[in-house]
Amino acid sequence: MSRALPRFSFGMIVFNGEYFLRQVLDGVYDFAHEIVVVEGADQFAMPLANPDGSSTDRTWEILCNYPDPKGKIQLLRGRWADKDQQSNAFMPYLSGDFVWLLDSDEMYQPQDMERIARALHDDPELMAVQMRHRVFFGGLDRVAHGRHWENTFWRIHRLYPGARYISHRPVNIMHPTSGRTMNEMKHLSADMLDQWGIRMYHYSYVLDKQVEEKIRYHCYWRPTRYPRERDVHYFHYDYIQKIWRPWKLDRRRIEAEYGISPNIYRDAEGQPIKDKTLPFVGEHPPAMRTHPLYRQTYGQSDQRRAA
Repeated sequence: MSRALPRFSFGMIVFNGEYFLRQVLDGVYDFAHEIVVVEGADQFAMPLANPDGSSTDRTWEILCNYPDPKGKIQLLRGRWADKDQQSNAFMPYLSGDFVWLLDSDEMYQPQDMERIARALHDDPELMAVQMRHRVFFGGLDRVAHGRHWENTFWRIHRLYPGARYISHRPVNIMHPTSGRTMNEMKHLSADMLDQWGIRMYHYSYVLDKQVEEKIRYHCYWRPTRYPRERDVHYFHYDYIQKIWRPWKLDRRRIEAEYGISPNIYRDAEGQPIKDKTLPFVGEHPPAMRTHPLYRQTYGQSDQRRAA
């Protein structure tokens, strides 16, 4: 008798994530074994939060009113010391074979999720999945390109009783018996998924308020790890004023002068590496096509127009 495909428990941490939240849930609902969402601010997001640590936008309203005919969704709410604590809050509630960490701005093509599920089914020694992303920048018709945007993400780990996240950057889980992290063990690499044409669709640099809050968050947490007087050589604290807003008025000039990354990378000669955007060629995941911004960008047709 053949084994069934693995069951995926999606764990989401979210704060002020209304922008694409409904579409993200739409995209995984049928595929998911269960979805546990943990809402609220960590310590660095508290300046952006309500006094109780909750989101100031419609995040909680969307979650509470999201249709759940199969009873797959659980909601948790609180204030969190950090993203590790917030992620570990959903772990005791998961009962699937794998945990799939999901942000409120990440989507996937259905056929890509099925391909990953089949690969994990076929090799029971696989412990984790690493992947890269397509980052949409300034809208839905351009994607970011360059060093900063080729980072890899660990999104899927085999689920064991008592499993806990041990870090958020990078996301990792300790194997219960081997003394090794799951990322160190046999896994599907980002290079392998690239060969299959699989990447996460990341809508993380699309809307003004979304990006402004993201940069404010980084401006709060980065000085706790790096002295700001040195960090200004590695991070654009004035990203919104210097790059994001001017980019919308003069894309070519900003990309030539600064690039588009909030982080500052340098080549062997110490010169800044300037990332850029490219026209998006392809199709957005089906769930994204219900978003008002999709209809605003492409009209009523599902056919993509040239950028």
